[in-house]
Amino acid sequence: NVQVDPAARAEAAKVAWTSSPVSSVVTWKSPVLLIHGDDDRNVRFSQTTDLVQRLTAQRVPFEELVIVDDTHHWMRHANSVRVYEAAAEFPLLSADQAELLTTRMTAYAGSAKNVVDQMMMSGTNVNALSFVTPNETSFDTAPHYNKVFHTEGGGLNRDTANTNMFTGTDTTPAPGWYMGRFNNIAWTPTSSHDVVLAAHDISQSVCAIINKKITGATTIPVLAGTGDPATYFIASSISGVANAQLTATECAACNGYPSLCVSNAGGTQWTYYSIISGQ
Repeated sequence: NVQVDPAARAEAAKVAWTSSPVSSVVTWKSPVLLIHGDDDRNVRFSQTTDLVQRLTAQRVPFEELVIVDDTHHWMRHANSVRVYEAAAEFPLLSADQAELLTTRMTAYAGSAKNVVDQMMMSGTNVNALSFVTPNETSFDTAPHYNKVFHTEGGGLNRDTANTNMFTGTDTTPAPGWYMGRFNNIAWTPTSSHDVVLAAHDISQSVCAIINKKITGATTIPVLAGTGDPATYFIASSISGVANAQLTATECAACNGYPSLCVSNAGGTQWTYYSIISGQ
Protein backbone atom coordinates (compact mmCIF):
# COMPACT_ATOMS: atom_id res chain seq x y z
CA ASN A 1 0.00 0.00 0.00
CA VAL A 2 1.12 3.53 -0.77
CA GLN A 3 1.64 5.53 2.38
CA VAL A 4 0.58 9.18 2.23
CA ASP A 5 2.04 11.63 4.66
CA PRO A 6 -0.82 13.00 6.84
CA ALA A 7 0.49 16.54 6.46
CA ALA A 8 0.53 16.18 2.67
CA ARG A 9 -3.00 14.75 2.76
CA ALA A 10 -4.21 17.70 4.84
CA GLU A 11 -2.53 20.16 2.49
CA ALA A 12 -4.12 18.49 -0.54
CA ALA A 13 -7.54 18.66 1.12
CA LYS A 14 -6.98 22.34 1.87
CA VAL A 15 -6.04 23.06 -1.76
CA ALA A 16 -9.10 21.15 -3.01
CA TRP A 17 -11.39 23.11 -0.69
CA THR A 18 -9.99 26.55 -1.51
CA SER A 19 -10.18 25.71 -5.23
CA SER A 20 -13.92 25.11 -4.92
CA PRO A 21 -16.44 27.98 -5.31
CA VAL A 22 -18.28 26.84 -2.18
CA SER A 23 -15.28 27.80 -0.02
CA SER A 24 -15.97 31.51 -0.62
CA VAL A 25 -19.70 31.57 -1.33
CA VAL A 26 -20.41 33.36 1.97
CA THR A 27 -18.66 36.46 0.61
CA TRP A 28 -20.28 36.47 -2.85
CA LYS A 29 -22.27 39.57 -3.81
CA SER A 30 -22.18 39.76 -7.61
CA PRO A 31 -24.72 37.99 -9.86
CA VAL A 32 -23.71 34.54 -11.07
CA LEU A 33 -24.45 32.64 -14.26
CA LEU A 34 -24.36 28.86 -13.75
CA ILE A 35 -24.08 26.65 -16.86
CA HIS A 36 -23.87 22.87 -16.58
CA GLY A 37 -24.58 19.86 -18.76
CA ASP A 38 -26.71 17.34 -16.91
CA ASP A 39 -24.68 14.46 -18.42
CA ASP A 40 -21.34 15.91 -17.30
CA ARG A 41 -18.90 13.04 -16.60
CA ASN A 42 -16.14 15.34 -15.27
CA VAL A 43 -18.01 17.45 -12.71
CA ARG A 44 -21.02 15.98 -10.96
CA PHE A 45 -24.24 17.81 -11.74
CA SER A 46 -25.10 17.63 -8.04
CA GLN A 47 -22.33 20.16 -7.42
CA THR A 48 -24.30 22.78 -9.32
CA THR A 49 -27.53 21.99 -7.47
CA ASP A 50 -25.59 22.27 -4.21
CA LEU A 51 -24.18 25.64 -5.28
CA VAL A 52 -27.65 26.85 -6.22
CA GLN A 53 -28.88 26.07 -2.71
CA ARG A 54 -25.93 27.89 -1.16
CA LEU A 55 -26.41 30.97 -3.38
CA THR A 56 -30.13 31.01 -2.59
CA ALA A 57 -29.39 30.89 1.12
CA GLN A 58 -26.99 33.85 0.70
CA ARG A 59 -29.56 35.74 -1.44
CA VAL A 60 -27.00 36.05 -4.23
CA PRO A 61 -28.77 36.75 -7.56
CA PHE A 62 -28.06 34.03 -10.10
CA GLU A 63 -29.30 32.56 -13.33
CA GLU A 64 -29.00 28.91 -14.27
CA LEU A 65 -28.75 27.31 -17.70
CA VAL A 66 -28.96 23.51 -17.78
CA ILE A 67 -27.77 21.89 -21.01
CA VAL A 68 -29.87 18.76 -21.28
CA ASP A 69 -28.25 15.51 -22.47
CA ASP A 70 -24.81 17.03 -23.00
CA THR A 71 -21.45 16.58 -21.35
CA HIS A 72 -18.68 18.71 -19.88
CA HIS A 73 -17.41 19.76 -23.33
CA TRP A 74 -20.67 20.60 -25.19
CA MET A 75 -20.62 17.85 -27.79
CA ARG A 76 -23.37 19.48 -29.82
CA HIS A 77 -22.48 22.65 -31.73
CA ALA A 78 -25.93 24.14 -31.05
CA ASN A 79 -25.30 23.83 -27.33
CA SER A 80 -21.92 25.54 -27.62
CA VAL A 81 -23.55 28.46 -29.40
CA ARG A 82 -26.28 28.60 -26.76
CA VAL A 83 -23.70 28.69 -23.96
CA TYR A 84 -21.63 31.45 -25.59
CA GLU A 85 -24.73 33.54 -26.28
CA ALA A 86 -25.95 33.13 -22.71
CA ALA A 87 -22.57 34.22 -21.36
CA ALA A 88 -22.45 37.24 -23.68
CA GLU A 89 -26.00 38.33 -22.81
CA PHE A 90 -25.85 37.65 -19.09
CA PRO A 91 -26.99 40.83 -17.30
CA LEU A 92 -24.55 41.61 -14.55
CA LEU A 93 -27.10 42.94 -12.11
CA SER A 94 -25.82 43.93 -8.71
CA ALA A 95 -27.93 43.00 -5.70
CA ASP A 96 -28.98 46.66 -5.40
CA GLN A 97 -29.98 46.81 -9.07
CA ALA A 98 -32.04 43.63 -8.73
CA GLU A 99 -33.78 45.08 -5.68
CA LEU A 100 -34.54 48.32 -7.53
CA LEU A 101 -35.98 46.46 -10.52
CA THR A 102 -38.07 44.32 -8.19
CA THR A 103 -39.45 47.45 -6.51
CA ARG A 104 -40.19 49.00 -9.89
CA MET A 105 -42.06 45.94 -11.12
CA THR A 106 -44.22 45.50 -8.02
CA ALA A 107 -44.92 49.25 -7.95
CA TYR A 108 -46.08 49.14 -11.58
CA ALA A 109 -48.41 46.25 -10.76
CA GLY A 110 -49.80 48.34 -7.90
CA SER A 111 -50.34 51.30 -10.22
CA ALA A 112 -52.14 49.08 -12.73
CA LYS A 113 -54.47 47.78 -10.02
CA ASN A 114 -55.21 51.32 -8.82
CA VAL A 115 -56.05 52.46 -12.35
CA VAL A 116 -58.40 49.55 -13.03
CA ASP A 117 -60.05 49.92 -9.62
CA GLN A 118 -60.64 53.65 -10.27
CA MET A 119 -62.10 52.95 -13.71
CA MET A 120 -64.51 50.39 -12.32
CA MET A 121 -65.52 52.67 -9.45
CA SER A 122 -66.22 55.37 -12.06
CA GLY A 123 -68.66 53.14 -13.88
CA THR A 124 -66.61 51.12 -16.36
CA ASN A 125 -67.82 47.53 -16.45
CA VAL A 126 -65.06 44.94 -16.27
CA ASN A 127 -66.39 43.43 -19.50
CA ALA A 128 -65.87 46.78 -21.26
CA LEU A 129 -62.23 47.29 -20.26
CA SER A 130 -59.96 47.71 -23.26
CA PHE A 131 -56.27 46.83 -23.07
CA VAL A 132 -55.38 48.20 -26.50
CA THR A 133 -51.86 49.66 -26.42
CA PRO A 134 -50.48 52.87 -28.00
CA ASN A 135 -48.74 50.95 -30.78
CA GLU A 136 -52.04 49.47 -32.03
CA THR A 137 -53.94 51.27 -34.79
CA SER A 138 -57.23 51.32 -32.85
CA PHE A 139 -55.67 53.12 -29.88
CA ASP A 140 -56.61 56.58 -31.15
CA THR A 141 -60.07 55.59 -32.34
CA ALA A 142 -62.78 57.01 -30.05
CA PRO A 143 -64.32 56.34 -27.59
CA HIS A 144 -61.42 56.17 -25.16
CA TYR A 145 -63.01 56.10 -21.70
CA ASN A 146 -62.74 52.30 -21.37
CA LYS A 147 -59.11 52.12 -22.48
CA VAL A 148 -56.75 51.35 -19.62
CA PHE A 149 -53.70 52.95 -21.29
CA HIS A 150 -55.32 55.98 -22.92
CA THR A 151 -55.03 59.40 -21.25
CA GLU A 152 -58.78 59.86 -21.70
CA GLY A 153 -59.40 56.49 -20.08
CA GLY A 154 -57.36 54.96 -17.27
CA GLY A 155 -54.19 56.81 -18.22
CA LEU A 156 -51.87 53.98 -17.14
CA ASN A 157 -48.37 54.58 -18.47
CA ARG A 158 -46.77 51.80 -20.51
CA ASP A 159 -43.69 50.76 -18.54
CA THR A 160 -40.76 50.28 -20.90
CA ALA A 161 -39.16 46.88 -21.46
CA ASN A 162 -35.93 47.53 -19.54
CA THR A 163 -33.20 45.20 -20.86
CA ASN A 164 -31.99 44.46 -17.34
CA MET A 165 -35.52 43.65 -16.22
CA PHE A 166 -36.60 41.63 -19.25
CA THR A 167 -33.67 39.40 -20.11
CA GLY A 168 -35.35 36.65 -22.14
CA THR A 169 -35.08 35.98 -25.86
CA ASP A 170 -38.64 34.89 -26.58
CA THR A 171 -40.10 36.44 -29.72
CA THR A 172 -43.76 35.39 -29.60
CA PRO A 173 -44.50 37.10 -27.39
CA ALA A 174 -41.48 39.31 -26.86
CA PRO A 175 -40.26 40.04 -23.32
CA GLY A 176 -42.34 42.81 -21.72
CA TRP A 177 -45.53 43.76 -19.89
CA TYR A 178 -48.90 42.28 -20.90
CA MET A 179 -52.39 42.88 -19.49
CA GLY A 180 -55.69 41.39 -20.42
CA ARG A 181 -58.84 39.51 -19.44
CA PHE A 182 -58.94 36.13 -21.14
CA ASN A 183 -58.99 33.36 -18.50
CA ASN A 184 -59.68 32.56 -14.87
CA ILE A 185 -57.36 32.10 -11.91
CA ALA A 186 -58.98 29.37 -9.82
CA TRP A 187 -58.54 31.05 -6.43
CA THR A 188 -60.43 34.24 -7.34
CA PRO A 189 -64.07 34.59 -6.13
CA THR A 190 -65.85 33.24 -9.24
CA SER A 191 -65.12 31.35 -12.45
CA SER A 192 -65.38 34.54 -14.54
CA HIS A 193 -62.36 35.83 -16.41
CA ASP A 194 -59.94 37.89 -14.31
CA VAL A 195 -57.83 40.90 -15.26
CA VAL A 196 -54.20 39.78 -15.16
CA LEU A 197 -50.94 41.69 -15.61
CA ALA A 198 -47.79 39.79 -16.55
CA ALA A 199 -44.13 40.71 -16.80
CA HIS A 200 -42.93 38.12 -19.27
CA ASP A 201 -39.38 36.78 -19.64
CA ILE A 202 -37.80 38.61 -16.70
CA SER A 203 -34.48 38.04 -14.97
CA GLN A 204 -34.35 34.95 -12.76
CA SER A 205 -32.65 36.93 -10.01
CA VAL A 206 -35.45 39.53 -10.01
CA CYS A 207 -38.02 36.73 -10.05
CA ALA A 208 -36.45 35.18 -6.95
CA ILE A 209 -36.43 38.50 -5.07
CA ILE A 210 -40.08 39.14 -5.96
CA ASN A 211 -41.04 35.80 -4.44
CA LYS A 212 -38.89 36.47 -1.40
CA LYS A 213 -40.92 39.62 -0.77
CA ILE A 214 -44.22 37.80 -1.31
CA THR A 215 -43.65 34.40 0.30
CA GLY A 216 -40.51 34.85 2.37
CA ALA A 217 -38.57 32.39 0.17
CA THR A 218 -36.72 32.73 -3.13
CA THR A 219 -38.21 29.49 -4.45
CA ILE A 220 -39.65 29.85 -7.96
CA PRO A 221 -42.60 27.52 -8.71
CA VAL A 222 -42.45 25.59 -11.98
CA LEU A 223 -45.60 25.51 -14.08
CA ALA A 224 -47.10 22.12 -14.89
CA GLY A 225 -49.80 21.65 -17.53
CA THR A 226 -48.47 23.12 -20.75
CA GLY A 227 -45.54 24.55 -18.79
CA ASP A 228 -45.84 27.72 -20.89
CA PRO A 229 -46.53 30.99 -19.00
CA ALA A 230 -48.26 32.43 -22.07
CA THR A 231 -51.03 29.85 -21.64
CA TYR A 232 -52.09 31.42 -18.36
CA PHE A 233 -50.87 35.03 -18.38
CA ILE A 234 -50.88 36.41 -21.96
CA ALA A 235 -53.85 36.67 -24.34
CA SER A 236 -53.80 34.10 -27.14
CA SER A 237 -54.38 36.90 -29.65
CA ILE A 238 -50.88 38.12 -28.77
CA SER A 239 -48.97 34.92 -28.03
CA GLY A 240 -50.65 32.53 -30.44
CA VAL A 241 -50.93 30.04 -27.55
CA ALA A 242 -54.39 28.87 -26.46
CA ASN A 243 -55.34 30.20 -23.03
CA ALA A 244 -56.39 27.97 -20.14
CA GLN A 245 -57.54 28.36 -16.55
CA LEU A 246 -54.76 28.42 -13.95
CA THR A 247 -55.48 26.03 -11.10
CA ALA A 248 -53.52 24.48 -8.26
CA THR A 249 -52.90 21.52 -10.56
CA GLU A 250 -50.73 23.69 -12.80
CA CYS A 251 -49.12 25.56 -9.88
CA ALA A 252 -49.77 24.26 -6.39
CA ALA A 253 -47.37 26.81 -4.88
CA CYS A 254 -49.31 29.65 -6.56
CA ASN A 255 -52.61 28.67 -4.96
CA GLY A 256 -54.08 31.62 -3.07
CA TYR A 257 -51.44 34.15 -4.15
CA PRO A 258 -52.75 37.17 -6.10
CA SER A 259 -49.22 37.68 -7.45
CA LEU A 260 -46.12 35.54 -7.80
CA CYS A 261 -43.24 34.81 -10.15
CA VAL A 262 -43.15 31.42 -11.87
CA SER A 263 -40.92 29.47 -14.22
CA ASN A 264 -41.75 27.61 -17.39
CA ALA A 265 -41.38 23.83 -17.42
CA GLY A 266 -37.86 24.04 -18.81
CA GLY A 267 -36.60 26.44 -16.16
CA THR A 268 -35.50 28.90 -18.84
CA GLN A 269 -38.20 31.57 -18.67
CA TRP A 270 -39.61 33.52 -15.74
CA THR A 271 -42.90 35.41 -15.59
CA TYR A 272 -44.30 37.60 -12.83
CA TYR A 273 -48.10 37.67 -12.72
CA SER A 274 -50.42 39.92 -10.74
CA ILE A 275 -54.21 39.60 -10.55
CA ILE A 276 -55.34 43.16 -11.15
CA SER A 277 -59.05 42.47 -10.74
CA GLY A 278 -60.22 39.09 -9.50
CA GLN A 279 -63.82 38.36 -10.52
